[in-house]
Amino acid sequence: MFNVAYTKGVPVYAGDRHISADPILGLGASQYSSIGNHGVIYDSEFGFLGLNEGGDPRNINDYHPYNKPEDGWNFAPQNYLLTPTERKSVFVQGRYDITDNIRFRTDVLYNQRLSDQQLAGIPIGVGELCSTTFGCTYTMSADSYYNPVGNQALGEGNGRDLGGFCRRLTER
Repeated sequence: MFNVAYTKGVPVYAGDRHISADPILGLGASQYSSIGNHGVIYDSEFGFLGLNEGGDPRNINDYHPYNKPEDGWNFAPQNYLLTPTERKSVFVQGRYDITDNIRFRTDVLYNQRLSDQQLAGIPIGVGELCSTTFGCTYTMSADSYYNPVGNQALGEGNGRDLGGFCRRLTER
């Protein structure tokens, strides 16, 4: 007996279905993550600020007051509902009578499965003042190259520590 099988399943994303396109059906942006993929900072002078799309994270002028419906992030569409898989298999079963009293039997199976897993991008950030709202835990030093209100951005000695920075890692 001989059998060959091949199966290929395409991915179905949560965003492909109305019922799973938002984290909680019917609640829309109110349930989006506070941390978006453009970034959020906390500055003691300006409060929480969202980075403008395409903005330079080192330039304080490229930020606007944080607004969750605008700056929040819908993580649901990036998750799989159905994972993509590809499966190949071959099965052989045989029997051979060597003599009237001696038989050779064998079963051989080859199976190969390829599949992907994907979840939404994870949040990462720093900032003590972000911890309750955004889950961040450390401040960014005024000496940090990446601090938009730091010494390198505003001139040596004129900068200040940034209360926090958070963003979602969505790059592929």
